Formats: sequence, C-alpha cells, structure tokens
Amino acid sequence: MQYPREWSLLHRQPRLTDQAIEELLRYAGLVRILARTATADLGLNGAFIRKGERVILRIIAANRDPERFSHPNQVDIGRRDAGHLALGAGPHACVGANLIRMAAVAITLPLVQRFASAHPAGPVDWQGGSGFRSPKSLWACLSGADEEPQAVSRE
Repeated sequence: MQYPREWSLLHRQPRLTDQAIEELLRYAGLVRILARTATADLGLNGAFIRKGERVILRIIAANRDPERFSHPNQVDIGRRDAGHLALGAGPHACVGANLIRMAAVAITLPLVQRFASAHPAGPVDWQGGSGFRSPKSLWACLSGADEEPQAVSRE
C-alpha cells in the first residue's frame, strides 16, 4: 500500500501476485535477525569465527544487499532477482514457508483484483521485536476504479 504504482500494476496484472509476495518478503520480511552457533571454525571475508561462537545474522540486511539485488531499497514486483532469505534457505528453510506463501497469496489476490487502489488509513501498529515482527493492526482505505474509498482493518 505504500507503493501505489506497484499496487496498480498488481491490480492490472494479478498473475504477478506470487512474484509480488516474494518481493514483499524480501523487502519487508517477517524475520529480521537470527542467531546461530558456529559448528566449526570459519574464516569469512577476513573475519574469523570460532566453533561455539554465537553469530547474529541480519536477514533484513542480506535481503537489501546491493551486490545481490538491483535497487535493493525499492519495491519492484517485477523483480527477477531470486534468492531472498526471508524464510531461510536449504536445510534451514522455514518448514511453513510454502504455507506462508500460499496464505499471503490467498489473502492478497482477491484484494488486488477487487480494489484498484489502496493506501494506509493510519500508522501500522507493529508487534514483535528486532528478531520477528508483523502488523498487529493495519487500517487501509481500499477503492475500486469508480468507488469511494472504504476503510478496513486487519487485526
């Protein structure tokens, strides 16, 4: 909703919804940081991590890495760069990742098909902390092509 041009594109081309969800996971992500314990000594870009040391992984920063993603601080639902880390990767992938994706598409697709525009009706009330966060409530004004905006909330 903070990017009306992207909403409009998605409204006109709803087949991009899966790709849009991946972009929103990359850009905003639910998981912000993770902590892991090194299982072996490791040299990484000139730093040395010893076995048993705790490592903080800034997932949100990795998903905005300009060496990995073109224009990383912009939302682009047409983005073809793959490989965000919002739901983990490989053996550390979230077991519910596919369910999260399916639910996000199932919720988003009818909204973008029905409403030509959307914008926040107030500030987002966030819950969670530095590791994981999600909206507690999110008020929005939605309108079709020839309609007055309707205020709705997700709580």
